[in-house]
Amino acid sequence: MREVRSQKRFISWICSLVRITVCALNLPYVRPHDTYYCDFFSFRNRQMGNKVDRQNNLKAPSTTVTSFVYEDLISHVQTIQTQMAEVAQYLDDRWKNEKKIRNELKSRSIIVIDPYKNPIANEYMNHELLGTLFKQFKQDYVPKYLQKWIKIGKMNENVILPLDDSDLKSSVSEYPDGYQFITYGELNISIEHDEHVPHEQVVLPVLLTDTVEKIQMQLKNLQNIELKSFIVDQDSRTNKPNWSDGRTLKSDDTILSCQLYQDKCIIIAKVSDDETDTAESGCGFKIFIKTGTGKTMPLKIYYSMDVATLKALIQDKEGTLCSDQRLYFAGRLLEDGLNLSDYSIQKKAVIYMCKAARGGMYHFTSGRIDFERFPETDIKTIKDVLAFKFKHNHHHKRLSLAELQNSVLQGQGLLLKLFKETKDIYTCDDVPQLKNIILSTVPDNDDDEISNDQ
Repeated sequence: MREVRSQKRFISWICSLVRITVCALNLPYVRPHDTYYCDFFSFRNRQMGNKVDRQNNLKAPSTTVTSFVYEDLISHVQTIQTQMAEVAQYLDDRWKNEKKIRNELKSRSIIVIDPYKNPIANEYMNHELLGTLFKQFKQDYVPKYLQKWIKIGKMNENVILPLDDSDLKSSVSEYPDGYQFITYGELNISIEHDEHVPHEQVVLPVLLTDTVEKIQMQLKNLQNIELKSFIVDQDSRTNKPNWSDGRTLKSDDTILSCQLYQDKCIIIAKVSDDETDTAESGCGFKIFIKTGTGKTMPLKIYYSMDVATLKALIQDKEGTLCSDQRLYFAGRLLEDGLNLSDYSIQKKAVIYMCKAARGGMYHFTSGRIDFERFPETDIKTIKDVLAFKFKHNHHHKRLSLAELQNSVLQGQGLLLKLFKETKDIYTCDDVPQLKNIILSTVPDNDDDEISNDQ
C-alpha cells in the first residue's frame, strides 16, 4: 500500500516538474494520459506552428463571416476611421517636414478654379480626401465673405456638376494628374406662377461671374419671366416681400455686382401668363404637378387627355415611373382608365403626386443578420469591411510610407463602397445612422465634419 502511494506521489511530482519545464520553455503541455507520444522537437514544432498561425490570423483575418450584428459593423467602421486618421496625420506631418521622403509617397497635381476664374494648382498626396482638400482651399484662397456660399464641383461642357457626399469622401487618387475642379455657388429662386398656385423653389448652380441672362437661360422651361432680388432679415423671411420693393435684375448684371451671394438676399422670378385658352376650348392649357418633396412643375395638357397619358408626361419630365405615381385632385385618386375631363380639371389646377409604397424586408439593423438576406455585392462589401485591419497599428515605423499610404487608400475605398451600397437603406431615428458615421470625420484640434455646405 505504501509502495502504491509512493508511486502516485512520484508520478505527481514528475507531472509538476513537466508543467514547470513546459511553462519555462513556453511549450504546450501534454497530459500523461494522452495516447500519442510527443518528444521535445515535436513540442517545439507544434509551438512554432501555432505562433505562425496566430501571426497569419492577425495579418490576414478570415473573411468567412456568416452573419453580423449591426452595432459591431458600426464599431468596426469607427475603428477603421480612427486608424486611417492616425496614419494620414503621420504621413501628412512627414510630408510637410521631410521633403526628401516625398518621392516615397504617390501624389498628383490638382487644379481648382477660384471664384474669380483664376486657376490654382497644388500638389496633393493620393490618399487625401477631396473634402479635406477643398476645406483647406477655401481657407487659403477664398475671401471670408464668400466662404459660406462657395462650393466645389466639376465643369462638363459649360454645365456645372456639383459634388455629392460620396464624391467629397473620395480620394485624390480617383482623378488623373492635373484634373480641374471649379468653385461655384447656389441660387435659391422662388418662382411665382399665380397667386392661386404654390410657389416653386429652384436651386441653380452658378459661377460668381455669371450674368442674369445666363440665369434666365437655365430657367429654359419658363418664358416671360422677370427677376427681382430682395434683401430681407431673418424675421421677415417667412413673409412674402412686396414685389414693388425688389430690385429689378438686368440681363448684364452679375451675381458679384448685385451681391446675390449674400445669405439675406432672396430672388423671385415672376412668370407672366399670356394664355387665354380655356380648358373646354380643346386647346392645350397649363396645370401644375406638386410632388411629395415640395417641387412644383408646370405641364401643358389637353382636356380630353387620359390619366395614363398624364402619368407618362410626368415620367418624361420628372423621372418617376408611371407605376409608382399616385395622382390626387380635390382629394380624389385619378384612375388610369378615365380622362381629365371626368374630374373637371381646369386651367392652373394643382394635382398632387405621391409615390406608391413598396413592400418591406427584414431590416439589416435588426439583431444578428444572415447574409442570405443581402444581394451578393452587399455581402462581399460588408465582409471585406469586417475583415479589414491595419498592419502594425500604432507602430507606423515598422512599415514603409508606401505601405501605410496603400492601407489608407484601401480603407477609404472600402468605406466609400459601403456608403454607396447602404446610403438608401432607411434606418429609424433611434438607431445609429451608418451613412452619417461614414461621412463623418474623426475630430482633432481644429477639424470638423467635411461637407460641401461648410
